[in-house]
Amino acid sequence: MTRLLELTLFGSPVVRYNGQPVTGFRSSKAQALLYYLAVTGRPHTRPTLAGLLWGDQPEAAARASLSKCLSNLRDLVGDAVLVERQTVVFNRNQPYHLDTEGFLAGMSQPPTPEALSTWQAALALYRGDFLEGFYVREAPDFEQWVLIQRVHYREAVVQGLHTLANWHEQQGDLPQAITHTRRLLTLEPWREEAHRQLMTRLARSGQRAAALAQFESCRRILEEEVGVEPDGETVSLVEAIRSDKVTR
Repeated sequence: MTRLLELTLFGSPVVRYNGQPVTGFRSSKAQALLYYLAVTGRPHTRPTLAGLLWGDQPEAAARASLSKCLSNLRDLVGDAVLVERQTVVFNRNQPYHLDTEGFLAGMSQPPTPEALSTWQAALALYRGDFLEGFYVREAPDFEQWVLIQRVHYREAVVQGLHTLANWHEQQGDLPQAITHTRRLLTLEPWREEAHRQLMTRLARSGQRAAALAQFESCRRILEEEVGVEPDGETVSLVEAIRSDKVTR
C-alpha cells in the first residue's frame, strides 16, 4: 500500500505518515536529520551528516549515533529515507508533501487571475517561522542552517505578500490589498514602507479614520521596537490623509 509522508515545517514541526502523527523519534537529532534531508533534497555523505549533528563527538561515536538515527527513521518512515553505503538522501520518488517546497513552488510564477488560487494556497502554508520552537542541543552547525532557512522563508513570505498586495491594488481590489498588507505587518511590524502602503490603501478605500489610526500604530511600533520617529515621507502622507488629499 502506498503511504504518504507529510512534513509540516512552518511553525512547530509535525510529521505524519499514512495520516498518523509520527511520534517515535529516538531524539531531536533524529527529527533534525529527517528535516534536513527533506529540505535540502540532495544526497549527503555520512561524514557530512555526522558532523552536522554530532560534531562535538569523536568520529566513530558520531557515525554510530548517525547509524542509530537512520535505523530509527527507517522504522518510522520506511523508504522515505534511502540509506546507501556512502550516502543518505530523501526519497522524492515516494509520495510526500513538504510545506516548504509547496510554499516556494506556489509563488514561482507571477500572480495572474489564473494563478491566484495557487498563490493564496502557497501563502496559507506559512503558519509560522521555519521549525519554530524546535531546538537541537550541541548541534551548532544544524542550528546555523535553521537560522539561514528561517530568514530565507521569512523574506520569501514578506515579498510574496508585498507582490500579491500590489497586484490586487492594480486590479482595483483594495480590500484584498489591505488584507495582505496587514498580514505582512504582523510578520514585520517595523516595516515603515508597509505602514505607508496600508495607510494609503485605507484612505483610498474611504477608511480615513482607519488610515489615521494606522499612522498612530506605526509611530508607536517604531518608537517601541526601533527607537525612531516616522520619517518625513510617512509624516507627509498622514498630513495628506488628514487634509483628504489622497486620491482614490
